[in-house]
Amino acid sequence: TFRLPRDPNFSFAAFYALLAERGFLIYPGKLATAPSFRIGCIGAIDEGDIARALAAVRDSLGALGVASGAP
Repeated sequence: TFRLPRDPNFSFAAFYALLAERGFLIYPGKLATAPSFRIGCIGAIDEGDIARALAAVRDSLGALGVASGAP
């Protein structure tokens, strides 16, 4: 579970769509009291999968103009 960035350029819907375009699906955080999203995994993953996921997050935040992912 990750807290949502406070950056005014951040939009969960847009972030979700950009990650989906890159082959990654996230879920809105329903278990935390703070605005958040979750990343899950079904099946085996390796270091390359994690690197691709992190690159997709970085690129998606950049596309939104989010300067900081800080909550």
